Amino acid sequence: MENIKITGIRKAVGDFNKWQGAARIYFDPTDMSVWTNVYGGPGEEDHYDDPAITQIIQKATNRMDERDDTITMRRLREAVAEVLVDGKA
Repeated sequence: MENIKITGIRKAVGDFNKWQGAARIYFDPTDMSVWTNVYGGPGEEDHYDDPAITQIIQKATNRMDERDDTITMRRLREAVAEVLVDGKA
């Protein structure tokens, strides 16, 4: 699975790691893309009409130990692989 092409992975990781607050990374298996959405609070999230779009990583601001969490491209690739293998996509 390490050889799969994931569109937007570098930007998603950078946006997630820079933001010191609530953030969620979403995955769309139809075009193999990922992206990060950032939020003002821990309860916020986006809802997409396409049921294939899945939230795969998140961090919240309601816990101080999570607000500075970071992710690597490798971990994000693993999360995408989990979704593909589990058949959730």
